[in-house]
Amino acid sequence: LPDEKPLSCCCMWRGCSWEGCEDLMELTRHIMFHGYHSLLRALGKLEQDKMSLNDCLIEQEDQYHMLSCVTTPFLCLWNNCAQEHCCPDKFYRHVEKHVLNSDSICDENNKYRMQCYWNTCSNTFRDKHKLKEHVRVHTHEKLVACPGCGGLFSNRTKLLDHLSRQNTQAFNYLKCPHCDMTCPNPGSLKYHIHYRHSDERPYPCAMCDHR
Repeated sequence: LPDEKPLSCCCMWRGCSWEGCEDLMELTRHIMFHGYHSLLRALGKLEQDKMSLNDCLIEQEDQYHMLSCVTTPFLCLWNNCAQEHCCPDKFYRHVEKHVLNSDSICDENNKYRMQCYWNTCSNTFRDKHKLKEHVRVHTHEKLVACPGCGGLFSNRTKLLDHLSRQNTQAFNYLKCPHCDMTCPNPGSLKYHIHYRHSDERPYPCAMCDHR
């Protein structure tokens, strides 16, 4: 039929209905993000199982709808780098190298800070870890995805909040015996008690004897 898109312009990933690509580079970028998205969903499943949370109850007609926005190139704007990538993971790791190779600057208070060199941004941070977190605002990198609906999240806490809200009957019915914290299930309560109230500290600091 004359109105049908040619196969070269359609995503053939199972369950994806996207037909918006303009060229093969855009299609390649889209398909590579499918692979990256699958990795994030697998990581989300590990977090869900670790906390014994029920499956996400949100039903999506198109579970890959959020991938339709991946149309612009993964372009590095760190200090006029301008390197372009099709693979999202390679792009994120490329930008991460810029951050890790950055040198600190001395501010007006004679304190050493890490500066962001992304395009017109000039924010500064106390260490590379904070700078790395900030740069994700520019790159739109997500670290985990819901294994059910496919929603993307910037950290595991937001994913766990998302999954907990899907199960209102189970939400916040287990109270910690040591504090006022409430948890959605026995697994998360056990996790909370272990990391907040247990005296067990098996891992010492690499710089001192603190555990």
